[in-house]
Amino acid sequence: MVGRWLSVLLGACVLSGCGDSYVPPTSDEPHARLQFERDYDVTAGTTLLEDLRLLGQSAFSAASDVNSLGRTRVEMLLVRPEATEISVSAQFVHYQYVLVQLYSGGSYPSSRWVYRRVQISDGYCGDSIWIDPSEGATYVLAFGTKPGEKCKLECFEESEDSDTRKPCPLPTAEEKISLDQAR
Repeated sequence: MVGRWLSVLLGACVLSGCGDSYVPPTSDEPHARLQFERDYDVTAGTTLLEDLRLLGQSAFSAASDVNSLGRTRVEMLLVRPEATEISVSAQFVHYQYVLVQLYSGGSYPSSRWVYRRVQISDGYCGDSIWIDPSEGATYVLAFGTKPGEKCKLECFEESEDSDTRKPCPLPTAEEKISLDQAR
């Protein structure tokens, strides 16, 4: 029983970033909007594990049944208007049960056989980019897989006066170095 709860807690810790969570600005604080769009034309396994990190901190994570994936999945996040490294990953997995032998110590050592659920990776896709968001702006972070291609991560700034998208603004080399040293 303790082993089952430990597995649940460890799994939750891995998905949530183990307390290493990004704290977004409130709507009253200076912020930009980040529209996180995911589209997976190529899938594998039974479960999709997604993760988005801002400056190394978990801002979004989800586990989804591969059969329930729609065309485009969208999340809206508020981000601080400052240079930010964004890392995104998607891992397709399935689970198997394996028979393992457990040993107990003490005066009378013994062992028993039990089934353990293990995660098997069927495919991984991940990338990172830097952006320098402006207060009040909206950015689209497009991530996904296409047949015959590697996974792709792109960032666009939405224009209020037209349907055109331009690449997200990039921070200077000095800003990146300063943020890397602060971590």
